[in-house]
Amino acid sequence: MNGARTTFMRRGYLLTALAAAVLLAASPGIASAQSIGFVGSSGTVSETASLETGAFEGPLKVTIRASGLPTVAAQRQSTLGTLALNAAGDIRVVVQTMNAQGRMVSADPVDVDGAPPPGATAPIAVTNASFDNGDEVHLLIVQQDGTNDGDADNNWLDEKITLNLTAGPGVDVTQARYTVTVDDQDVAPVAKFTAPSFTLTEGSEREVSLDIVEGMRGATIPGALTSGETGTVTIRVSNHQMVTVGASTTECATGAAAKAIHIALEDAWTVPAAAAFGRTARISTNATGGTISDLAGTAMAGMTISACNVSGFRNQSATLTILSTNLAETTPSRGNITVGSALTVTVDSDEAAPTLSFSPTDVTIDEGSSTSTRLIADGTNATEVGMVKLMVEGDAMVDLYHEDTMLEEMDGYVTVDLGSGNSARLTAMSTSDPDLMDGDMAYKAWKLVEGSSDAAIGDDYWFRVDVRGSTAVPALPLVGQLLLALFLMAGGSRLYRRRNG
Repeated sequence: MNGARTTFMRRGYLLTALAAAVLLAASPGIASAQSIGFVGSSGTVSETASLETGAFEGPLKVTIRASGLPTVAAQRQSTLGTLALNAAGDIRVVVQTMNAQGRMVSADPVDVDGAPPPGATAPIAVTNASFDNGDEVHLLIVQQDGTNDGDADNNWLDEKITLNLTAGPGVDVTQARYTVTVDDQDVAPVAKFTAPSFTLTEGSEREVSLDIVEGMRGATIPGALTSGETGTVTIRVSNHQMVTVGASTTECATGAAAKAIHIALEDAWTVPAAAAFGRTARISTNATGGTISDLAGTAMAGMTISACNVSGFRNQSATLTILSTNLAETTPSRGNITVGSALTVTVDSDEAAPTLSFSPTDVTIDEGSSTSTRLIADGTNATEVGMVKLMVEGDAMVDLYHEDTMLEEMDGYVTVDLGSGNSARLTAMSTSDPDLMDGDMAYKAWKLVEGSSDAAIGDDYWFRVDVRGSTAVPALPLVGQLLLALFLMAGGSRLYRRRNG
């Protein structure tokens, strides 16, 4: 009895499942979803890509894939409705119909020319019939400038073109947007000096020009500028306190007005007034009636840079930097003009530099003791050395004093100001080191940095203090004990006055 009931229940489940399957099959749009969309979301095509046979750069192939569509062509077309492919940008699109094996079957693919200009949007037709023989359609895309694809445009910017796909009602668009990047083949023009950085000896000079040259493949240089100062290119002069600027006939100044560098400008430049040649010193091209295009392609603005004869042993330098201001085109923009390397001009002084040295150089002291040395600048212009930089080595607990001031160490260096003199007395003071045992040795050394203040470095370029450990060192060094005694005396004096007031 139980066996018959079990068999009957199994048959009932089976019949229920079959009935559900029949109902699902009879329900339209449930058994299989109908969808269409781009395969992927972005791709890149070369600006010089062409659809011509044997082209060096080929087109970008973008795939539109459909699935779940009716097998009957008429039903499929009515299901898809109208496919609207919107593209903003100068492109050419060829639509290829593919069969199930991925082969093109349309003898005459749809060729969509004359796409709208950048920023505009217009539909490009991809017909429903394109899917009659398969579930894919390929779009072959190239940039089009003018009437021919493969032609470079007149800019040096990578364009972005967006394709947007829509379908009829009831069809799910799985990937509606595809972004095409057109890889531009041109390089931006560059504003640059015609000479690299260089060094002059006093009394010599060198001709330099500022030029704007075309980039690779001759991308045309813009003829207008954003600020309205047509044709103006400006350079900034650093260390302008040591630079004079004048007309091409002006020579190096003498006397109190003498500077290390003089820039003589040709007629293509505007000579700034003395008041304008201040903290942000600038000189500009004379743009009367001209444009960047007019001024480009040849030596645009010439100048003669002279190294003047001035007193002092230090090498002087100034840097000329082309400012990006004004080097941008007005709408429609083809991109900014880039700026080349700055030009640094150094004047090598013909006066002998003083020599720096220590005396003595090597000293050994007991822990807690102190010793002195003298930092000396010797020779002509010795009183002009000023600041001297010392590199610190060693781990002994020793402080270095200049007169009564302890020199603060920063990043492994200390500086000594010689002021208007040619020497400085330095005192090295050892403090108590609990890690230094009796008889053990530790050291601290100060070394003149090569080229410090442009002065020469002598043979005796170091001051080294070797410290011999001693447990008998008082807790405070001598200076500390004296300061403590002064504080105690001051406190006692105040207490005495209060009690006897």
